[in-house]
Amino acid sequence: NVQELEAKSPILDVRYGTVMNSSFIGCPHAVKAHIIENCLFESCKGELPIVVACVDERVSSTRTTVNSCVFDDCNNVIKADSDAAITQCKFYNCIDRIIYAPEQSGIEITFCEFINYKNTAIDKLQGQDTSDPLSAIRLYANRSSTVSSIQKCIFDGVDINEGFLISAHVDGKVSDRTVRISDCDFRNCVTRRASGKIIKT
Repeated sequence: NVQELEAKSPILDVRYGTVMNSSFIGCPHAVKAHIIENCLFESCKGELPIVVACVDERVSSTRTTVNSCVFDDCNNVIKADSDAAITQCKFYNCIDRIIYAPEQSGIEITFCEFINYKNTAIDKLQGQDTSDPLSAIRLYANRSSTVSSIQKCIFDGVDINEGFLISAHVDGKVSDRTVRISDCDFRNCVTRRASGKIIKT
């Protein structure tokens, strides 16, 4: 039951706080915080996001941030609120969803490395509708949302299967692009899509 899953609290729930210099090994649904910095997440897998980067409504001037974290052998990694910044993070050997922004994204992803990513979810969806298959990075845009950006990132050794590396869900018409991608390095990216397309925005 999705509602029951979402009702479960993470191991460390500090919605209005900061989590720094911590390690989480084998912890599904580990952290909910406004700022997460210099943390290690290893072998963290589950149906809920490992990290929920959430807005602190009390301090609108402080941006929601995930900075200088390492994620190794994880899935469902980051669910980010609008206008979050994900910077200088390293994602090693992760599968399926890595970054997910469900509404009004405006997400900035900069100086991150995505190494040896694999999309395994497509194989679990055989016989189902995969017209909108799972993506490693899934963003959202509507008329009022800020444009998301992915800059100066490295994608190396990724197996996208029939999904996408980066995709954006667009709600209605938007006046600008949904995602700006610039100065990124794509190496050894494998897809089974006949079109060879790995980005859908």
